[in-house]
Amino acid sequence: MIRELKEENAKLKELLVKLSKGAAGGATINLSELGLSNIGEIIEDMQENDKILEDFQKPWAEKLAEAKEKKASE
Repeated sequence: MIRELKEENAKLKELLVKLSKGAAGGATINLSELGLSNIGEIIEDMQENDKILEDFQKPWAEKLAEAKEKKASE
């Protein structure tokens, strides 16, 4: 799953680079040709994937401590 998220983020970042290069050159960018409907959705997806990756990479003990903190604050 982590590998898939990393691959998706890499793909999204590559699309953003292509978009920024096209915009910098003054070219008109057709998002539908790139298979995209909304640049905001791309950015949100990428940020969400980054958060999931961060969570997967946290040590077990850190996750447990955060869960205990959350439970204590409720």
